[in-house]
Amino acid sequence: MISPLNKEPKNGPFGVVWFGDPHLDSNGCNWPALKEHIEITSETPYLYGANVGDTLDNWPKNSRLARLLAHSDTSEQTAWKLAKWFLEDSGVSWLLWLMGNHGMFSTELPKILREMNTQRIPMEDWGARFILKTENDEFKIWASHNFPGHSQWNTMHGPLKAAKLHEEADLYVCGHTHNWALHQEESASRQFVYWLVRCRGYKYIDEYATRLGHFPQSIGASIVTIFNPGAPLGQRAVCFPDVRQGADYLNYLRSGKG
Repeated sequence: MISPLNKEPKNGPFGVVWFGDPHLDSNGCNWPALKEHIEITSETPYLYGANVGDTLDNWPKNSRLARLLAHSDTSEQTAWKLAKWFLEDSGVSWLLWLMGNHGMFSTELPKILREMNTQRIPMEDWGARFILKTENDEFKIWASHNFPGHSQWNTMHGPLKAAKLHEEADLYVCGHTHNWALHQEESASRQFVYWLVRCRGYKYIDEYATRLGHFPQSIGASIVTIFNPGAPLGQRAVCFPDVRQGADYLNYLRSGKG
């Protein structure tokens, strides 16, 4: 359990951009959108970043998936450089990095990322539960690359299952499935409101998914959560599928007009 807000802010509204699966070395990575979202995050005061996993494709070399390496225009060395830039030089103030299934295709990638991590950003395999604390409030977060449970009719089946069975967090956030969704619900028995967040990620061109009939969504690559400590029930956290809109809302709250 971590509380990464020991830097700032100690009070007042703040936000987290949940960066969906980046797949930085994929031919299908939407770099214009990613760079725009990085710029907004790095230039907006009190806006932090969290990586929900699958930073690189990291196709395993000794399996049937190795054939996908032949279709990549990005060399392994360039992929490492992209990951290092994203971690250290993008300008994002990182709260957390997760390792997704692509990160676990080999033991090499997690090891290299942790060696790159000179800023000691928390890096966890698959998931993390932590608390974001301010002087007058705290927010319980359960972030996972994905939650167990699937339904063809309900994008949020996994995180909703976690929320119903455990009811431990104000926010359940994940990625992995390359689609996005948001869900807000009140737990009457516990008198609190929680959010379910799934990020779409930045792999916008995926021939395999298209062949299966999974056509790409156009927004929601990252989801922004704006936290407003001390606000009334249902207003303590607000989520946006548009990074610019989320940043604008945070600036509005910080201006004292909200």
